[in-house]
Amino acid sequence: MKKILKAVAIAASVMVLSTAFASAKSKTAKGDSATESTAKKEKSKKEKTPKAKKVKFDQAAYDEAFASGDYATCISMLQGKGSKSDAILDALDADMLMHLNGSYLDSAKAFLNTQGEMMQQKVKDDKSGVTYAGTVYERLLSYAMRAANAFALGDASNAKGVMDSYTGDYKDIISALVAQEKELDEESEGNLESDNVKNALNAMEQAGFSLNLSAVTSKKPQKYTGKDYDTSAFLSYLGTLAYAANGDAEHAKDFANVLRTVNSAVDVSEDVSVPAGMGRLDVVALSGTIGKRSESANSFTVMEQMPIVNTPLKFKIVYPVFEKQNHAINSVRVTLSNGNTKSAALVEDFDAAVEIDVKKKARRDYNRSVARNILKNSAAAVAGMGAVMSADAAMQKANNPLTAKAYDAAILGLNKALDAIVESEKADVRQGSYFPHKASAAGFSVAPGTYSVKVEYLSGNNVVETKEVGDVVVEAGKPTVVVSTCEK
Repeated sequence: MKKILKAVAIAASVMVLSTAFASAKSKTAKGDSATESTAKKEKSKKEKTPKAKKVKFDQAAYDEAFASGDYATCISMLQGKGSKSDAILDALDADMLMHLNGSYLDSAKAFLNTQGEMMQQKVKDDKSGVTYAGTVYERLLSYAMRAANAFALGDASNAKGVMDSYTGDYKDIISALVAQEKELDEESEGNLESDNVKNALNAMEQAGFSLNLSAVTSKKPQKYTGKDYDTSAFLSYLGTLAYAANGDAEHAKDFANVLRTVNSAVDVSEDVSVPAGMGRLDVVALSGTIGKRSESANSFTVMEQMPIVNTPLKFKIVYPVFEKQNHAINSVRVTLSNGNTKSAALVEDFDAAVEIDVKKKARRDYNRSVARNILKNSAAAVAGMGAVMSADAAMQKANNPLTAKAYDAAILGLNKALDAIVESEKADVRQGSYFPHKASAAGFSVAPGTYSVKVEYLSGNNVVETKEVGDVVVEAGKPTVVVSTCEK
């Protein structure tokens, strides 16, 4: 823990010092501040700063604000929710909304704070899934967004500080989290062999309910055997640019080598070694919002009936599945003021990260759901049948309207309790909602000078939205990075 807290403290120091440096630099370097400008139609939106005041969360008002692009109100509502179990989840959403709102410094600071909170949480709090701690891909994406925010502010030094923090301690933390996920997967295979579950099954049998366990577990998802998500191509790409922009060719090559193993289609060779007399202009385009997970529910009804009641056990087994989506943007075109045009190369599709995370957790959550169903049904069966048997005994002694009514009420209560189990069983489909769907990039080797950049977000051949960045100053011998975002 001391090591983790030390990493947070180091990262925080880097952020503070780099931000101060960026502020001082902006006073003397017009070009750096100019790179933050956008087309006039975007300028007023991008200069907004989220309100510090917290607002009580209201779903309808939140949806309306989000639909209208009023991200500042959405951020205030998320900060005002006060949910302890979803605090990290709400923070991740607020952090990304700050970025979408153009509040890059606020977003960078907020992501740093959220990372500190995540590093103090287990992957799953006590394996119950109650407290949201952030997935592995969300932790890597948080680093990437901190670096992206730094580049959006024209502060390559801060971007390097982010990557220094990642290479210092966080790579080991990510590896430990992946290992912990595997341990949880293995432990979940023994859920149905636990003493609690065995005792619950015995109690159900004594109450007159028998359970065909093989019928309940027959549709269990296959165990995930694919590659773990422990390396982000986007983070590796940004790391290459961050070190190259700060003259650290050795570390730039290290990140370029990692990028080559996960996405060889992205060429950063001229960022690591800029052609003589030239500068490098890299345009990072973040498009859409990340794909979502949903609940796959299989309901099983055990048909063995009690001798005196027509009441079966009801099982609802839930687990997450990846929900295929139709994203509006499928490509990006970048044009410079000198006439150079390129189709941006896909650096990373983050839907793949969600899908891997879902596949890894589906079987584990299925096992957990089966165990929950057994424990809940056992409690309902024992309590409910106790009430039914008492009511039946009373009716046997004195068969009258009152005892008959009490018996009917006991049967109704048992059925309601069993129905409530089905209603209450929900899959954990929580995730950060506003991370980008795709990160794309286009790199240009150009003569030193000042350029404007046009980024077109496309659906097929149709332009969905155009973003422009003006007065980008490119110096010889190093990359200059422009960040553009379209959340459609």
